[in-house]
Amino acid sequence: MRPGRGRPGATLPDRLPAAAAGAAAGRGEALAPTGGRGVVRADLGRALPVDRRRLGGRLDRRTLGGDVGRVPRPGLRRSGQPPRGLWCNRVDEHSSILGGALNDVGRAVSWLEATLRLPPADELDAALAADPAPGLPVVLPWFSGERSTGWVGEARGVFHRVSAATTPVELYRATIEGVALSYVRILRELIAVTGQPREIVATGHVAATLPSLLQMVADAVGVPVVPLTLKRSTLRGTALSTLPFLAPDAEAAPAPKGEPFVPHPDRLNYYHRRMERFGILYDKVIAHAN
Repeated sequence: MRPGRGRPGATLPDRLPAAAAGAAAGRGEALAPTGGRGVVRADLGRALPVDRRRLGGRLDRRTLGGDVGRVPRPGLRRSGQPPRGLWCNRVDEHSSILGGALNDVGRAVSWLEATLRLPPADELDAALAADPAPGLPVVLPWFSGERSTGWVGEARGVFHRVSAATTPVELYRATIEGVALSYVRILRELIAVTGQPREIVATGHVAATLPSLLQMVADAVGVPVVPLTLKRSTLRGTALSTLPFLAPDAEAAPAPKGEPFVPHPDRLNYYHRRMERFGILYDKVIAHAN
């Protein structure tokens, strides 16, 4: 579902399908609720077609735990409109899909692999899985424009505080951290509307091939990230949205899931500081210039 086709001025209806973040053809999207109350879905793909997502469920305004609450939560505007960093597409007169989108997820990984002289995959995986190290560059990973949350089409990637001593592995990790923080920006705005999730369900090609990205999101948000081991998960979303009409009394079959990526509490402050620096750099370089 393309964010540009949403209704920026639309108010939220009675029902809202809980939260997701996704990527297709190098892009990423975030939608709100999927798979039950208190569940956020993250779909991280690469070189996949963008399919229409219709995700069932009801808005849950309860706080469900986690550490995201330490971040200011502006909530809905008085007009009842969603946060400006998200898009809202109406499904019917009672429900809509609320979400956000990224341009560059798989594309960022492809660019890194094509541009940098990187070590073997096992060394990269070890570097991403290691405890975060202070002093990494801050990366705004928009190689082809920003969609959520600023909608700046002219935005381009920014590598801040790169020195002669910065290694390709450090650039790689810093960029993946930047992608994770881009998802966190969307999730914060979704959480302001839906309440804190108890888990984030991740799908897509990048989710399967770059599990350390899921760990980074879990560490930055303070909520477990659970990989969905189901191909073509968009079709499941379509089925969930039509199930109440075709078989109102039927229960949806549980989705197959892998082992969760549990957040490391000792990493939360690191990502909180990285998010602050990310925001300052964004305000000065991207927002101010546009």
